[in-house]
Amino acid sequence: MQPMPADPAIQRMGPSRRLVLSGALLGMMPATALVLLGWLGHPFADFELLPGMIVIALVLVSPYVIALHALMLERPTAQAPLLLAVTVDSFLASFSALSGVTLILLPSTIVLGIATARCFQASTANLARKAAVSFGGLVASAFIAASFLALFLWDDARVYRAYSTSDIITPLEALIGLGLLSAGLLVLAGASRYSRRTVPKDIA
Repeated sequence: MQPMPADPAIQRMGPSRRLVLSGALLGMMPATALVLLGWLGHPFADFELLPGMIVIALVLVSPYVIALHALMLERPTAQAPLLLAVTVDSFLASFSALSGVTLILLPSTIVLGIATARCFQASTANLARKAAVSFGGLVASAFIAASFLALFLWDDARVYRAYSTSDIITPLEALIGLGLLSAGLLVLAGASRYSRRTVPKDIA
């Protein structure tokens, strides 16, 4: 008895899962390196700066943690809002530094973008549900992006080494950023749960 051919949609999900893992690692490693370099190169040894340092680390690394979490979900429709938000935020993070150092996140963005497109292709949801899921992902990405911008709401310059100034992240800015990041994660969780309930027989 000959084996039945695999479903084309399932075949599409194989490389998509590999792409998600590759994209997450391509982003996680340089993002972590940027965080560590920022900590080592910071001129202040002040507990006032600790909340900001922690929150900016969470903001930079969170998209790639979300991408790894998407691998644990069984259905493409449930993965789609997570990956869409991750791709958008990774793209924005790639251009977040005027020095261009964050461009090392761009390869991850490209890989995750391809994976996102393949997840939407493999999903059995209708167009309206895909649009709703996409909207949820975009709203979540807006919150996450805003959490980064909130860390630099005010110009809090300080003089160090007698010659230079640096804008620090105050505890209040860190608190606002953490709140926006949490809101984005909650929106993503809701969008992913909605997609799983509305497409009970999605392709795993």
